[in-house]
Amino acid sequence: MSDPVIPITISVYGKPEPGGSKRAITRGARTFVLDANYKTGDWKSNVAQAAMVAMKGRQPILGPVEVRMTFYLKRPKGHYGTGKNAAQLKLGAPSHPAVKPDITKLVRSTEDALSGIVWRDDCQVVIATHHKIYAVEGERPQGADIWAREIR
Repeated sequence: MSDPVIPITISVYGKPEPGGSKRAITRGARTFVLDANYKTGDWKSNVAQAAMVAMKGRQPILGPVEVRMTFYLKRPKGHYGTGKNAAQLKLGAPSHPAVKPDITKLVRSTEDALSGIVWRDDCQVVIATHHKIYAVEGERPQGADIWAREIR
């Protein structure tokens, strides 16, 4: 009988940033590949730190991985009323953030940050479910909840 697979649960706080295009910079004989979005570094750092805490010294997963990510984005101020209604959502406020950043780019930066910590490489992800929702004031700040487990 094999060992039970214990999922990893990670909560990350901060503004989720997309990973997108890369750009190469050559300095002498060395070439560096950087994210075109300079803000991605803070997000990746937050993800990596939260992942290290959640892993509690465990080694990265070596086999195939199932991952679920929920990204919580801050609602724009324009979704709320004004004056005494400043805390109330407008009737026409959208239920989901069907705007940039693209969910695939949020996943890309987050998966990259988890590589070497939760799994060796993000190519190991074979089942993935992702959601992008608005953070609810007072319940969950912007960030992400991540759940991952090895598939045996």
